[in-house]
Amino acid sequence: MQFFKLSDTIGAGTTDNEKYRMLNQFLPCIMVGVTGVGKTTLKKKLLEKYPFYPLPGRRTLTDRIILPLMQQKNGTKGPVHDRFQRFTYTKAFRNLHPGGMGYLLSQLKIKTISPSTPVLFDGLRGLDELRYAVQTIPSAFFIVLIAPDHLRVKRLLNRQDPFDHTKDDTAPLTPAEFNKIVPLDQKKALFDHVHKLGLSKALLYEKIRIVTKEKESYDQETTRRFLMENVPDRTFSIDSSQHSPGEIIAAIHNRLENFFISHNP
Repeated sequence: MQFFKLSDTIGAGTTDNEKYRMLNQFLPCIMVGVTGVGKTTLKKKLLEKYPFYPLPGRRTLTDRIILPLMQQKNGTKGPVHDRFQRFTYTKAFRNLHPGGMGYLLSQLKIKTISPSTPVLFDGLRGLDELRYAVQTIPSAFFIVLIAPDHLRVKRLLNRQDPFDHTKDDTAPLTPAEFNKIVPLDQKKALFDHVHKLGLSKALLYEKIRIVTKEKESYDQETTRRFLMENVPDRTFSIDSSQHSPGEIIAAIHNRLENFFISHNP
């Protein structure tokens, strides 16, 4: 892959510049999880507590590398604000480069930072990405967050991020479409939450469609199970719906400390 300079310190792709080091020469910690599982909140806590150097995140790598490459191939250009369209581009990139974002992460190069520095990436998702990362970044430690789909929808509604938008139809969902994401016992609570926030049902339908579309490519449990079965010593997994960010940090502390020590005897 051609070289992309992302900052004065980080690039991605092939380069002859010997000042750049491969990601495996550092201590990579990779956050794993789909939209709305709590990665952003946990990342903030991790950066406050540990000496991680933050790598450009998934959204940045998509904007700076994947979208331009895929748009170049189909003759389009400009920012992409529709989540469905972004899913289409990232899927096309994954077809071109098996491993998708996992492949792109393996292509990161870093300079001017000590190899003993732990680096943090947010994040990977899906079996293809994690299988590639496990094979090509054997030094990585994985933090897996999972959460029920209906809670993810609620979090998307709460955060009101313009990024979580699609131009797709916001007409009412069929019962089958709705029940696939929202259990019957959670339906009234979710509609009550929408009413409390003063939001429209159309916005609720939009967020459910985003979660549904994402599930087509990235299954939480399949990904979690793959890591726990193949690299259990390098994987920490937790359900963020059952624990606060502070509790998660406390639960992961010993695993991270052992990870740092094992790479810096």
